[in-house]
Amino acid sequence: MDPTQSDEVKRSRSISNRSPSRSPSPSGLIAQGPVSNSVSSASSFVKFHQRSSSLNSPSLLSPRPQNSNNVKITIDASSDLMTPSVIEGYLQLSGPKGKNWNRTWFSVKSTVLLFGPQKNEIDVAVNLSIITEALEGPTISRTNQCIFILTTPYRGFYLSTTTQEERGKWLKLITEARNLLPNPDNIKLVTSSDISTDSYREGVVWRSKKSSPTKPRKWQKLFVVQNGDLIYFCSGKGDPPHSHLLLQKVRGVAMGNPKDKKKTFTVNLENESWLFYCKTDQERTEWISALNAKNPIGTVGDSSAYDERAGKKKREEEERK
Repeated sequence: MDPTQSDEVKRSRSISNRSPSRSPSPSGLIAQGPVSNSVSSASSFVKFHQRSSSLNSPSLLSPRPQNSNNVKITIDASSDLMTPSVIEGYLQLSGPKGKNWNRTWFSVKSTVLLFGPQKNEIDVAVNLSIITEALEGPTISRTNQCIFILTTPYRGFYLSTTTQEERGKWLKLITEARNLLPNPDNIKLVTSSDISTDSYREGVVWRSKKSSPTKPRKWQKLFVVQNGDLIYFCSGKGDPPHSHLLLQKVRGVAMGNPKDKKKTFTVNLENESWLFYCKTDQERTEWISALNAKNPIGTVGDSSAYDERAGKKKREEEERK
């Protein structure tokens, strides 16, 4: 290497050389190479392709381009990454199933949310314009966690602070920065002020895991907390949530077969359905009533009918083979 080259050029080449090639997958947009705070040029071109996002893989989540799987996007370093932070600091970031919380550095810029293991190791940049939910979560006294939730079309982020005041400050500033951005697709940002907290309910349900119609179902036991329009799913009582559901997203609830030992019901969302069961008819009735609070359609159909038809069709196809 030419000894006259600057340290910055050497550093950028070193980063480029150790960035592995990545194969495409359909769940998001990601940049190859880390997001650096020491960008020298006024703008840099970053090549994107479709793949899933991970904290350990350098990435930038952005609106999905139409009719394109491979697109070059210009990042204006002076206006996007080099601007002063609106707020920055260490937060706890949840791993899968609400476990393995990691101390992670976050920084909110004018258009992006940056985060990584440390202040000088930024791995991921989330475009603020794709955040669809910025919600205040529960306060877990056992672990001293004040949780809040940021949701994008590609993944959800469960974050926590140590005080409610700090949580409120992060949510307020993220929401204000998001609302200042252009919104050509009219993507609504749902905040805690948009949902009610006029009811509370908690209990245990079992949720079906994905399985073949010809094989016995596998069920996951969950502790569920309803706080108004927001429902949290936790591994156990007093644990942080690992997923959530807004009642406004429920498109209908299908009652299970009354003759079944398991008191099942299906929650229909826009693009998927979730199958649950309770131990008693009363519990099922109460949960269905709670889930239908924002749903004008109400309880529809019988959730067992689809399962029976699907299983019978699968068996008939296998017999013909």
